Amino acid sequence: MHLALNDYEVIFRREETIAEIALDWRKESGEENSADFSIVKFVDSVLAKKFQKKDPLHFDFFDMEVGEKPAWVSYQPLTLHIDREVWEYARLGDPTSRFIVAHEVGHLILHDHHAKAFSSDTQARRNQIKEISAEWQANIFATHFLLPDHIVLAHNDPGDLAKSCSVTRELAKDRVGALGEATRPCPKIEGDFCIRCGDFTKRVNGSIRCTTCGDVSSVGWAKAQSP
Repeated sequence: MHLALNDYEVIFRREETIAEIALDWRKESGEENSADFSIVKFVDSVLAKKFQKKDPLHFDFFDMEVGEKPAWVSYQPLTLHIDREVWEYARLGDPTSRFIVAHEVGHLILHDHHAKAFSSDTQARRNQIKEISAEWQANIFATHFLLPDHIVLAHNDPGDLAKSCSVTRELAKDRVGALGEATRPCPKIEGDFCIRCGDFTKRVNGSIRCTTCGDVSSVGWAKAQSP
């Protein structure tokens, strides 16, 4: 099984949780405050050694053909399949290649063989709750791993951020914009807390229904209000 050709359902994780995990791995590598660092060296020197005792990481380098995915992860044995050119470009600091590798690092760290393929019956749920998508989680991990909050906040211009961190300008612009939104005063949220998806929602027409995931069960709901 690999997570690059299809999306998979995994354990629910919020973006904030994934960002914390990404930062912890930056600290593990000693690159917490490095704007630009070698993602290839991280995989070779930190990730592979960390996995060595529990589940050794194998590498499968191939020459990508037209229409083929540049990289993916498979399990049992744990293997990173990656195009040779992408790997070498990532080593040289190419922004797109670095993100591809960081995305697969997200799969390696966050996911395992217990991931379940989405069926047609769960397609709607995946669309409503992005936090259970393996691909979404890997993208979020890569984003925060390459651009942690404190480094983004140290740059005022997306162009400077992109150049300093060897990421695409689009990604840098998105992160600067997202942090700008996050630092604005948050509106008061009032409603019920859904234990299925974790969102604060309001009652719909007097009934208890989560407006995010659609859960209609009253079990596990707790009245909550933000400060």
